[in-house]
Amino acid sequence: MGEKSAVVCDITGQVIKYGLAEDYTPIYKFPAILGRPKNSKSIGEKIKDLEIKEILFGNDALQLQSELNISYPIKDGIIENWEDMTLLLEYIFKCDNIKMDPKNTKIFLTQTTMNTAKNREKISEIMFKHFGFHSVFIGKHAAAFLIGQGITAGVVIDFHENFTDISPVHMMVLKDLVKRVPASDNNKNISELIFNTIQSADVEVRLDLFKRIALIGDTNIQPSTIENDVKHLYLKNVLLNDSEKLKRFKVRVDKYASDNEKVYVGGALLAKVNIERDAFWITKKEFESIGLKVLDKCI
Repeated sequence: MGEKSAVVCDITGQVIKYGLAEDYTPIYKFPAILGRPKNSKSIGEKIKDLEIKEILFGNDALQLQSELNISYPIKDGIIENWEDMTLLLEYIFKCDNIKMDPKNTKIFLTQTTMNTAKNREKISEIMFKHFGFHSVFIGKHAAAFLIGQGITAGVVIDFHENFTDISPVHMMVLKDLVKRVPASDNNKNISELIFNTIQSADVEVRLDLFKRIALIGDTNIQPSTIENDVKHLYLKNVLLNDSEKLKRFKVRVDKYASDNEKVYVGGALLAKVNIERDAFWITKKEFESIGLKVLDKCI
């Protein structure tokens, strides 16, 4: 891989997706876990044809999890254990099918929309100082998810165990409108929350947002339910019950599994089309001289 090469690493879920930007498909899909033996004396033993090592990663850790103390460095798309996350990335970046020299390689990382500025700074620091990458870009997963389908506007709803994130996107994430609500609210007023979020956007982008609403993750809510609810709310609150005008109103809701590859695809597309645009990427020199503010360029 030369200086004009880029890799993509989607770290927003419990399965890390990693590959070359030019492929649009991850070469590796890797469970974001690692484990250490409960009994250090078992190191070197073999169980299920797997040797117990000081640290086991991904599928190996899953297969032997009864023998291990398991660590999940990522929770709800946010890195919480930086030491273990760094070890996991070290293991992934040594993948046999991707021969790269970090100092000549750009890396496109994904982040959950609700990620903190402190976490963005920390992952950038690790990419530059620990791994030595040439350039970094950290893309918000909601925007990457839509771009992966050739779409630049919509609302991405992420269902997690304890909460739900609502992320409107129009070319970039409309960060002032992003919401996090408790999971207990999902079955009561999620349709109303989506409607109110879109209506809070600038008038000229609202109709674009209604046209693509994506539900991601484990939820029993059906797309047709939200479509009908949103139409009813629009009819009542915007059209003042003029049902004839409702025929021209377009709303579409789709449902996706949490382990879909669309975030990765969007990241790969953005990395590939911008690979020669130096202004798109963040360099180590920029990061060290400008600091956290340089990360504002990330979508």
